Amino acid sequence: MGHEETGLLTNASHCVLGSDDRSVEEHGVEELVQKTQPSCDFCKYKLNTAEDTFGRVESEHSFTAANTFKLDSWHTLILLKKHHPLNWTYVEYRDLMSTAQKWLDKAYQQNSRYKYPMFVWDLLPHAGASQVHPHVHGFLDADRYQGAVENWRVGADEYNEDFPTQNYFSDFVSVHMSLGLAVQYGDAVAIASILPKKDNEVIVLSQRPSEDFFKLQYFVYRAFIEDMKKLCFSSGFALPSLDEAAGEGKIPAYVRAITRGAVEEIRSDISSLELFTSQNANTDPYKVIKFIRESIKKRS
Repeated sequence: MGHEETGLLTNASHCVLGSDDRSVEEHGVEELVQKTQPSCDFCKYKLNTAEDTFGRVESEHSFTAANTFKLDSWHTLILLKKHHPLNWTYVEYRDLMSTAQKWLDKAYQQNSRYKYPMFVWDLLPHAGASQVHPHVHGFLDADRYQGAVENWRVGADEYNEDFPTQNYFSDFVSVHMSLGLAVQYGDAVAIASILPKKDNEVIVLSQRPSEDFFKLQYFVYRAFIEDMKKLCFSSGFALPSLDEAAGEGKIPAYVRAITRGAVEEIRSDISSLELFTSQNANTDPYKVIKFIRESIKKRS
């Protein structure tokens, strides 16, 4: 399966935001960075963060820190060593994801009953991030996935029971492909959802967490930040069960990402409408997929 765009990430080692073309939004981020960095616990992680029972996973660009208020037995933070929430390259992002996978493997080796991996990431305070320093929450659960991930898995299982010769996720991709709302990159595909959970939702799927899968995630995030100027976003990841022999819990690797409004916006982008009635998004998926296609061409 060939890439829609070929070539290496030639600009992967360069900074992603220039100093002369920053928007008002980006200047607001610079103020946040300068204000929060001196007192940031994550910048002094060796002194001010805890380790998991098997120790800390650390690499050139990223590290883990055990979460103080755990949602389950295995709940950690995976963080970039860089405090700036926007200026990270593909090399740094891939390193972050590699550290996350190493943490999953170590936790699974400690107790193989915990085998269902998930991650969530909010970038910048307006998106719900408690700290400006970029950090991803990682979970490994026993018995089932959590919340919306488990609901989607169960829904896919029920679909497959009704249509035993078909696969829900394959059909989901096919529908978006037929509408011109999907773009393929190697063994991964990005979809601008026709039923978004919130504004500009993009879903990246692959059978496994491959290099193409992580590259396509990066292209989506850079499209949000650099091209669409949507600096605040939230995303949720789910990966297949770490027990490859297990018959239950089969899902592809996927990431769902939405934009969350302006950095300095006082008004919230989530209201009682979304919380208690129905999903509400006011964006055009055809414009979203155009940005993703352009991001792949620009950054491949």
